[in-house]
Amino acid sequence: MTTITVPLPPRPQVRPPAAWRAPRPEWIRLDQGLTVGAVHLPGQQVAAIDIHLGIDLSAEPDGAEGIAAVMAASLADGSLERFTGRLAAYGATWDSGVDHTGPHLACQVPVAYLAPVIELIAHALREVELNPADIAQQIQVLTAQLTLTDPAGYAARRLAGSVFSPSERAGRPASGTSETLAQLSPEYVADFHHDHLTAAGVTIVIAGDLSGIDLEPLVTDAFGTWRTPGGHAPFPRSVPAERSPIVQFGGHPGAVQCHLMLAVPTISRQHPDWPALAVATHILGAPLTGRLDAHLREARGYTYSTTATLYPLRPSHSVFLINGAFDPAATVHALDDLRQILCTAHQDGFNTTECSTAGDQLRSSLPLLYERASIVAAHTRDLAIHGLGDDFTTRTVEAIQTLTPEDISTAFRRHINLGRLSIVAAGDPHVQAPLADYLSANPIGSRPGETLAVGGDPHPTR
Repeated sequence: MTTITVPLPPRPQVRPPAAWRAPRPEWIRLDQGLTVGAVHLPGQQVAAIDIHLGIDLSAEPDGAEGIAAVMAASLADGSLERFTGRLAAYGATWDSGVDHTGPHLACQVPVAYLAPVIELIAHALREVELNPADIAQQIQVLTAQLTLTDPAGYAARRLAGSVFSPSERAGRPASGTSETLAQLSPEYVADFHHDHLTAAGVTIVIAGDLSGIDLEPLVTDAFGTWRTPGGHAPFPRSVPAERSPIVQFGGHPGAVQCHLMLAVPTISRQHPDWPALAVATHILGAPLTGRLDAHLREARGYTYSTTATLYPLRPSHSVFLINGAFDPAATVHALDDLRQILCTAHQDGFNTTECSTAGDQLRSSLPLLYERASIVAAHTRDLAIHGLGDDFTTRTVEAIQTLTPEDISTAFRRHINLGRLSIVAAGDPHVQAPLADYLSANPIGSRPGETLAVGGDPHPTR
């Protein structure tokens, strides 16, 4: 048998990716102040429409927290008859939500039906008639969602209260509590809608393949006749008061895992050290490859995943956030290991290999987020209401490329103050006593001379 050897072509060289720039919106401002951003994403045949209603949660009366969430959820019920059915006929989805920037709406629709769906949304905003029965139903739905909160949801709802003083609106749950929702009436919600929803405050972002679509006359026809009395209060830039570090425990009998959330208030995205802190956070908390997962998941087997992220909570603040669900028997050991990992990062910083790998991962993964129109629309809306500029993401990617290990280590030491660490734990009640004993002996979130207060919550869903 004759063997014929075919020479193989040379292996191609892997080159660094080309410089990437985030797509920038074109902004349209109507006469009455409503703002629309259009982001052209070639090939994205399902468009995303993201709407911020321009209502800051500080507008909610004390004791009525959650009224903005109820109002936003009720808009679809109070618009054209069978609003959701008409959306479904166009293959569109509809959702509402609230965070500490205020209530917002989201819709996804095939680009071919963008025009009629924009008109439907405009009707939902400008000609809404809130029905008392519909509002009462939304109050019941939101209350039920709080009642069904799992351990991870319990921790998430206590994030703001772990950072800000409870006297601040920013320190209370964005969607309210079961107690505050119980105080609401349909008339109260309707009055709040009338007093606070203004055309001038609304920001809309539309992202998708907008080839051949002239959005300006489309949105002018849909929203141009919407007139509301009074002006729009600008988004507040005040800095909420922080609180002393705390520990909270939520009892969930029978929970098979204990969820731990560690939170440290830190700089906002406007700070020049934000890119360096983002890289440090990725080194610690990237899925699988981060220091936390490498130790707690791979070496110890305590958890399926532990992540660290930077969460922008307010224009003035972000939160360095660690989340993980652990075997209840290993929760104290996991918390002790977390303390050691954070202290080591503070003392020794990060090495060249870690910094280079994390920077490359962030620069290559950020563009992938822009493959989804819904994320582009939500992110563009978020940048707009926080005044960060349309090129914020591009500038962040460019800044990451110039960072040194010293920059990254210094940013972590400077802006992650472990003396400001708060802890939320949620799991089976039998975990609370060992945690309290450990934290009494090892107060990782306390200031010098300060003792943490450990308190149980007999009503973990509130």
